[in-house]
Parts: sequence; structure tokens; C-alpha cells
Amino acid sequence: MTSGSTQPTLALRAFDSVDALADALFKKMKATDACSYEFGAAFRGMRARAASVDLALGALAQPDLVGHAQTLVPTAPAAQVLVDTYVAQVLFGIWSTFECMVFGINALGCAVDPTDFHSVETTASLKKVDPNNVFGGCAGRPARPGYAMHFPKWNGVFDANKAVLARLNDYHNISKHRRAAAAGGTVHPGFIDKLKPSMGEGPAMMAAMARATWIEILLESKPGVALPERSPSATTGVLLDELVAEYRRVAREAGEALIIDLTALTK
Repeated sequence: MTSGSTQPTLALRAFDSVDALADALFKKMKATDACSYEFGAAFRGMRARAASVDLALGALAQPDLVGHAQTLVPTAPAAQVLVDTYVAQVLFGIWSTFECMVFGINALGCAVDPTDFHSVETTASLKKVDPNNVFGGCAGRPARPGYAMHFPKWNGVFDANKAVLARLNDYHNISKHRRAAAAGGTVHPGFIDKLKPSMGEGPAMMAAMARATWIEILLESKPGVALPERSPSATTGVLLDELVAEYRRVAREAGEALIIDLTALTK
């Protein structure tokens, strides 16, 4: 079943002592106000994105989305539309958590050595900050040397999980820019139990099932591949919970690594 409501918060608990360490770093390095301002805003955004994942997963776990869905979308697949709304929110929140994280670490890095990061002093420079600054390989977004130099433990987590992060970004891009991401799932048992007493097992039940909500939500395993180029096995096969688990693991490891790096920088 789609995961409950507390786990994303737990995944970010590794960041609980980051704020105090960041303040110590800014004081030690006599950083500009822009460094602390951008860091604070970015990490508040990171926590907000994690909360949006949490809220959407909690909504997906509710058995009775149907009435609300049919009010918003009065068509046959109304419940699936609402499921896709929450799935898209989950995928956006997952990727944006990491985007905000990179933005905040860029601000921390500017306190250590601004030449190794994108400056936080100009709007034009701020627009260049994104996860490709860590990985490189994107036109206009080359890798910046400061991440590996000043935050080696944190950079190591990102580097070790480059394929995982790319996969999370792919799903985010599909759900944000192209189409619905959910491809199926198991009908929520609470929905079936609610309908059976009044509808039995006949055609009315089958029609109602088209409005059912899902648990164990499946995403297409090759979401960006055109239909004629897909193999039959590429249509479905990736559990949303699988992506959420990967997100939580990488976020937790990144937080633990960042604490080590900041502790070393503030000594």
C-alpha cells in the first residue's frame, strides 16, 4: 500500500542539526547576508517539498476519494484523475526536494569560497544553480568544483546515486510536462467493500470500478518512450512506493553526509 504520512519527515531528520551548523559556518566565514538568506529559503523549501510528498501520500492512502473526485472531474475516470493529481504532487515534491537541497548547499559553499560555486549575489547567477552543477554534462549547467571539494561526503552520496536521481527526475518531468504518470494499481479494498452491498457483482459494479481509487500504484517503467517503440513489459511495472523508498534513502544519506561535511568545515 502507498506509504503513510510520517516517513518523509523522518527522511529529513538527518538535516535537523544543519541549521545550527550553517549559522556557525556563516559566522566563521563572515559570509554575506545573501548566503544565509538563500540557504534559509532553500532549506525551508526543501522541507516544504518533503511535506508535499507526505501530504499527497497520505491522501492516496484514503479509501474514499471518489466523491471528491467526481465533484472536481465529473467524468468516468474521475478517481484516476485525482490519483494522478496526487501522484504528480509526489513526483514533483521528490525531485524538487533535491533541487532545493542543491540550491541551499550552493549558498553554503559561497560562504566557504564563492569562486567554486554560483554566486548568490546576482539574479543571473542564481538562475544557473541546479543539480547539474553537481553532475555536469548539461549545456549551460557545467559541474562546479566546490561540491566535491568542500562537501565531499555529500557529493559522494549524489555521485553514488546519480542513476537513481536521474530516474526520479525523468518521472518528475513526465508528470509535470507531458501526461499522467500513474498506469494502474490495485483497487482500494475500501472502495469495493463500500459498493458491494448496493451493486453486487453485475454491470453496475463494473461501471463503478472505472471510478475506483488505487493502492499499490504502478507507473510505466519507460515513461518517456513512444508507444510504437515500447515492449509489452515497458507499459507498467514500477511501484510508486519503490520510487518513494529510493527518495527517502537518498535524502537520509545526503543529510547524514552533509552533517559530516559541515562539522569538518566549522571546526
